[in-house]
Amino acid sequence: QILDNYIAATLQKPSDVVEKWIDALFLQKVDFRSDPTAINPEFQVQLPPKKEENQVVIETVQQQEEQSPVIAASYPALPQNKEVKKAFIQGKKYCSINDAQKALSSFENALKLAIDNGDEQAKSMIFLEVAKIYDGYDLLPQALTLYNKAATNTQDPNIKTKAYYAMGKIYDEAVQFHPAMEHYYASIAFAGESENLKTQTFSLVNIANMYAGKYNTREAKNYYETAQQIAKENNNDKLSAKVFKLSASRMDTLNEPKIALDYYKESSYYFNKNNSLLDLADNYEKSSALMAKLGNKRKAKTLLQKAQNIYTQNNMQEQAFGVEKQLYSLR
Repeated sequence: QILDNYIAATLQKPSDVVEKWIDALFLQKVDFRSDPTAINPEFQVQLPPKKEENQVVIETVQQQEEQSPVIAASYPALPQNKEVKKAFIQGKKYCSINDAQKALSSFENALKLAIDNGDEQAKSMIFLEVAKIYDGYDLLPQALTLYNKAATNTQDPNIKTKAYYAMGKIYDEAVQFHPAMEHYYASIAFAGESENLKTQTFSLVNIANMYAGKYNTREAKNYYETAQQIAKENNNDKLSAKVFKLSASRMDTLNEPKIALDYYKESSYYFNKNNSLLDLADNYEKSSALMAKLGNKRKAKTLLQKAQNIYTQNNMQEQAFGVEKQLYSLR
């Protein structure tokens, strides 16, 4: 808008050329100078240093665990060609120690070999990995381009699921509601084919979060409860606990304390079932605050005392002291 105002003042006529270009960028209507049949020169870009480095060394791709709960799902298979596979694994190892520049170099080598061997599946896997690197450095045009190539260059629903979910997250964080929705829906569809429960569930939660951001409580509640139902029907207790807790937090923000309390209750059931005591204590604290807001001080105190007992039993004195101060304020 600032640039369009400047153009309008200079040309002395209304301008929306920049805003339209931004919309086109996010809707993938431009090429970004990337060609899936050739080596991408952007693979050689100098990446800025990250603020935090987490040096974790692994021995194989199968042992690697990504930060995202969705992207964590491993590939059904590594590249078949030995040389492509070797370069791909090397790139993953460099990713695991946050050496992005060497990772890009390894993936570039893997891409050359994949093109020489006509391995479309390997190309999609490489595009996805490089897209994740750019995504991590907030280089969104490059990330969007390669996520899109990964999704459209393969028939593997697992890769499509990851790519569409990641693109949905980018649009979501850029507050592009409709493109985010379209990509989350695509991710949900392909996750159904690949039986990727986590992606289906978190896509639904993210859609619910977008509606919550628009203060559309009814739609947010519908999507949260769909995500909750999927997690429960598949007997995934850890996922159920997390989804109910996320839902409760947003319903609290939307000033729906009774609904939030119901969700915290369900979440607490699953945390207790999994013996996740510290998460359970945190739920008790948050539920106590809601009970106090509703005027039920007796129940609020009871919940805080439960949280305090857990913290004390786990030698978490600072947290126990914090609960003690909350109890004092309820007297």
